Amino acid sequence: MIFGKGNISSGFIAYTIVGLFVLGCNCNKQFGSVSNISTTPSNTPKTFSNTETPTTTTPTYTKSDASKGVAASEAESQDIAKTTLLDFNDAIQSADFTTFYGNVAKAWQKQTSPDKMKALFQAFIDGRANMSQIKSLDAKFTTPPSIETTIGLKTLVLRGEYATTSIPTTFELKYVAEGKDWKLIAIKVYTAIKKNYGVPTPRGIVARTPEEAEQAAVELGTSVVVVKAQIHAGGRGKGGGVKLAKSPAEAKELASQILGMNLITHQTGPEGQIVKTLLIEEGLPIDKEFYLGITLDRQTGRNVFMASQAGGMDIEKVAEETPELILKETIDPSVGLRPFQARKLAFGLGIPAELIGQAAKFMLSLYDAYENIDASLVEINPFLLTKDNRLIALDAKVTFDDNAMYRHKDFAPMRDLDEEEPLEIEASKFDLNYIKLDGNIGCMVNGAGLAMATMDIIKLHGGEPANFLDVGGGASQERVEQALRILLADTNVKAVLVNIFGGIVRTDMVARGVVAAGKNLNISIPVVVRLEGTNVEEGNRVIAESGMSFIVANGMSDAAEKVVAAAIG
Repeated sequence: MIFGKGNISSGFIAYTIVGLFVLGCNCNKQFGSVSNISTTPSNTPKTFSNTETPTTTTPTYTKSDASKGVAASEAESQDIAKTTLLDFNDAIQSADFTTFYGNVAKAWQKQTSPDKMKALFQAFIDGRANMSQIKSLDAKFTTPPSIETTIGLKTLVLRGEYATTSIPTTFELKYVAEGKDWKLIAIKVYTAIKKNYGVPTPRGIVARTPEEAEQAAVELGTSVVVVKAQIHAGGRGKGGGVKLAKSPAEAKELASQILGMNLITHQTGPEGQIVKTLLIEEGLPIDKEFYLGITLDRQTGRNVFMASQAGGMDIEKVAEETPELILKETIDPSVGLRPFQARKLAFGLGIPAELIGQAAKFMLSLYDAYENIDASLVEINPFLLTKDNRLIALDAKVTFDDNAMYRHKDFAPMRDLDEEEPLEIEASKFDLNYIKLDGNIGCMVNGAGLAMATMDIIKLHGGEPANFLDVGGGASQERVEQALRILLADTNVKAVLVNIFGGIVRTDMVARGVVAAGKNLNISIPVVVRLEGTNVEEGNRVIAESGMSFIVANGMSDAAEKVVAAAIG
């Protein structure tokens, strides 16, 4: 999945889920502590007492007596958890854990200090974690508030999550009784933080109107700014989508020209893409341009780090015409990119000797990002050497692995649906692997290998496939119907080939899906059906008795021949 090919304006940043555990006591238990205090920073600790409530909420419950060893009610637990986490958030935002420390259980205070707490939670501070959203949310407890025994202590345990955007903020909080009050002695928090991988990029501001572009140029304050079209395609400069502006007024004028234009490049095809977003970026004194890229080498089964002096150019053309200009280092997955490999690439690029260390650090940081964000491709083109001896990622393209998106739910807001094919977006809702092509024969197949073979044999018989569509090995009747609906939404499709081999999937179930789709969707174009495998006799019977004019094929060659003829009409 590609989110925003182009520049990463605020640094090479990926969003990751991080859980930090506060370690306390001498027993290797996971401890941390925050007391029940106001979210307003103060040097005077506050606790929940029988006569006082925290300033962040107005509880409607009766305050429990912690000394009795009875779990707090769910209503009271809601308030305790919220106040705890908001206070923790205050400490992160201010980078000052003095108040936080003053409100923890005494047992934990004896083993730590405000400075030690700050060091322990530094990743939250550096990552600009912000849980302020929970002010307006209620916690969803995954287990009822309960009393448990932890290293011989009776503790109130609260486990749950807040439905914060990006990813849920999950927590496990443990409190011990000090008098009548509950004092936090253990904390686990999982929330979204931003990790900066240390890859330098230019300063830039996103703009969607000419006025925003003008204001961005003013804020950047450089003598030259670059107005860049943000579309999912390379070659934007040659297509007129990248322009230099020497004043905010000129930036506004150029933005008015580029926004809304149909930008055609060698990667968009003749239909082009409409520009809806711009990046206004500071101009830099360019000395040399290089290329860096990381991807999977399928021949070796390992990641490969590529570098070339031919930066700023079409790297595919360089690879085809002058492959000797591309340097490669194969990466051992057990150890990752090694410093000596990065230095070797830097020397090969002709980086000045005094900048070799800086270049190697840049490459190591880039590989760290590639691994941690589950990318399938990271390209920096150009990788820039400035006249004042800085190394900067001037332009970046990042492709994420769809299969890892469940680990990066906070990437979702980065997705720009305007830059994707509408039918592909619709297919993704049903977990269908669909890619639109330029032909007129719709293909519905189960299994990527069979899908590729189906497209090949269609071309062998003189036809052109309109898509790649893999319904998967466990295709249900509903998925089959949705797949056909998406195929038929492409107005270029003149005939459809359903090619199913029933290994995991039963062909009779697919046949019923095809028949149901035919009736529900009022299919008016020829549909050729070829079934093989599990329950094929029953599947063919369902097709034959459907009362619809499906064309039954025997074998792939027969199916391809019939669907090509049907598409011609």
